[in-house]
Amino acid sequence: MLDNLRDGVLKPDIYDPQLNRAYGEMGRHYGILLDPARSLHPKDKPHVERNVPYVRERLFGGREERFTDLRAGAAWAEQWCREEAGMRIHRTTGRRPWELFNERELAALRPLPTEPWELCSWERAKVAPDSTCLVAGARYSVPWRLLDQTLDARLTERRVEFYRETDLVKVHVRGPRGSRQLDDGDLPPERIAFFRRTPQWCLEQAEGMGPQVRAAVADVLAVRTSARLRQAQRILELESTYGATRLAGACARACAYGDPRYLTIKNILSAGLDRQPGEVPLWPLERQTQAGAFLRGPAAFAPAGEPPADTAVAAQAAVTSTAAAHPRVDKASGSRGAGPAVPAAPTLGCGGPGGKTESAADSVQSQPPPQSGGPAALAASQDAPALLTPEGSPPAIRHRRVPRRSRGVGMTSAGRVTSAEGLK
Repeated sequence: MLDNLRDGVLKPDIYDPQLNRAYGEMGRHYGILLDPARSLHPKDKPHVERNVPYVRERLFGGREERFTDLRAGAAWAEQWCREEAGMRIHRTTGRRPWELFNERELAALRPLPTEPWELCSWERAKVAPDSTCLVAGARYSVPWRLLDQTLDARLTERRVEFYRETDLVKVHVRGPRGSRQLDDGDLPPERIAFFRRTPQWCLEQAEGMGPQVRAAVADVLAVRTSARLRQAQRILELESTYGATRLAGACARACAYGDPRYLTIKNILSAGLDRQPGEVPLWPLERQTQAGAFLRGPAAFAPAGEPPADTAVAAQAAVTSTAAAHPRVDKASGSRGAGPAVPAAPTLGCGGPGGKTESAADSVQSQPPPQSGGPAALAASQDAPALLTPEGSPPAIRHRRVPRRSRGVGMTSAGRVTSAEGLK
């Protein structure tokens, strides 16, 4: 019989008491019966209640120097039990407790277990979709058949045990926080196959299917091996569907075009492109890159058998042909360059005294430089003679039509809106 300590007894009841799970384990480990007394009934255990003040007054009272540490206190308590408390005359039995213990009770005691009881704690954990449970900051695998179930986890300093009700389902060595303790036997068959198919295993399997397959798998695993391991595994699985011969042809075609990914090889097999006759044209070395199948320059669109025309050469040829069709006027000598003759520009009108006339080009050079930005600046530029039409007349200048509602209104440099009269 014991008192209802809160750490050991969760709910006192004379018929069905609820004990702390760890406290009940300790009782089973040492083979003792834990029988909680009724709450608020001190007369049910008078012998137990009376010994509490006796030990407090005789063993601890006024003897603080005896308990300097735990070992010294235990040695003093054993000496006190044998020499003082055990040698007194008990009022109920009329005998010395130490003598009565050696005579009746010592022979009935059982030996202690070989291993001491290990302090433990209990937690509730739900099995995650990856067949693991999170307990004390670490993950432990459990059988995959227990997915989405809630288990009881028993934690000690050295190991972790998982129970489904009263059945022990898994035991792990306890790991630090943030660690993962996994057992391949707890995983479903498809996940076990994934973890066993390492990059080295994929290369060995691809070697047996042909050099083309090995080249494709090696190219896939060359960059970001862990992230692209699943692609290599799926490439090898295509052999069971299409055969080793067709897979080798598809890998050769994909490698020739610089894109040996799983989806590319699968699409080649699905479309039957690996069965097309003839050799696969190899691309130049500088175009055999990961993105070469999508980034194409001018050379990709050149006709078969002709080298691609250089962009700069083509642009220069266009400028030369334009200049030949519309020659410029030499300002110093007035002569024209090579090319077909162009009629002289019409005169702008009669001159001053002497009847001198001037052409459009001479008129442009004799005029002061206009302000930049207007139509006159375009005609006054040095390239103005080149703007002549084939007939020799300057092109017509088109002005933007001002909306009706904004006519007669202008904007000054200061940003103020004025009327047309004010701008004059």
